Amino acid sequence: HTHAHTHPPYPHHNHTRVVKIPPLYTLWGQRVGFHHRHSFPKAPKYPRSISLDLTLSFLLTHPCSLLARATVAHFSLFILFSSILLRACGFLSSNMSSSSTALPTYFIAHGGGPMPLLGDASHAALIEHWKKLSKKIEQPKAILVVSAHWEAGVPTITSAHTPSLLYDYYGFPPESYEIKYACPGEPALAQRVQGLLGAAGFAANLDGKRGLDHGVFVPLKLLFPDASIPVIQLSLLQSLDARKHVEMGRALAPLRHEGVLILGSGFNFHNMRAFFSPSGDGARWSKAFNAFLIEACTAHVGEERDAKLAAWAKAPYARECHPREEHLLPLLVVAAAAGQSPATTLFQASTLNVETLDFKFADPPACV
Repeated sequence: HTHAHTHPPYPHHNHTRVVKIPPLYTLWGQRVGFHHRHSFPKAPKYPRSISLDLTLSFLLTHPCSLLARATVAHFSLFILFSSILLRACGFLSSNMSSSSTALPTYFIAHGGGPMPLLGDASHAALIEHWKKLSKKIEQPKAILVVSAHWEAGVPTITSAHTPSLLYDYYGFPPESYEIKYACPGEPALAQRVQGLLGAAGFAANLDGKRGLDHGVFVPLKLLFPDASIPVIQLSLLQSLDARKHVEMGRALAPLRHEGVLILGSGFNFHNMRAFFSPSGDGARWSKAFNAFLIEACTAHVGEERDAKLAAWAKAPYARECHPREEHLLPLLVVAAAAGQSPATTLFQASTLNVETLDFKFADPPACV
């Protein structure tokens, strides 16, 4: 069974005392100035404070009281500033420290447009799977989604405080264009992702205007229906270079120890003609290609798994299943982010007349 990992609310604060501190840096690398408000716990009183009180009392009653008081005033300011600085450093280090437990990464087949949210019969098994998964999936501080429906010249991250939704599908009922998912964004996390990708050699950009596409809000509406967890989205590369997406995934790996759930949203099969072809070729092709994906993901870890997935085009019926590979690339990103964590097949059933797969990459005993 999956053991849910509950993290403190994002971001975490201990509301006890408000002080002002010099410029420092928060969990996601955001600069903190004098004008920012931070909370710190009251310092415990130790027995040695008694001797300090006696010393101060003696100095204040000394005949050279004027000089003594000036000396005490400067000494007190020094003690106060040192105390604030030490508490600040302690607070920041406690928040920046990596968790000993890494969150899993997931790859999910997000179905056809908004059809899972419309109760489409061909998505019945997938919908039921997501509803069951929602009851046991880890509750993270934030969610990073790599969706098949956004490509850019360089990796680009949504950075809006309150992201809108992109109804990037056509020909569906009017209610499908009124779907709501009012989750918050997290600009500080977007900057953190930009920094990680930058350190890996990617000139990543932030986009404060773009909304979340259906590859994000459709599955999240069923997996995290209360929409209370901050969500940001990362684009694919227009080049569709498999190895570059593996490198992107590896760069994101530290986020797993920072309470961020990394979710790849795509499809293990994406041939629009074959979905609805009466020939049944799609079902046959998907089973053969899925055998390759299952073996590559579940029988290998780390660089060996990355290499196998990067060479996906050599698999049986690879191009029949993916004439264009944008729906497969999110799998490469989350698998690489998982590093040495083994994978399990979460879901294997028919959706849109083809065999559909979901994967979870997690350290034991979190695998299900």
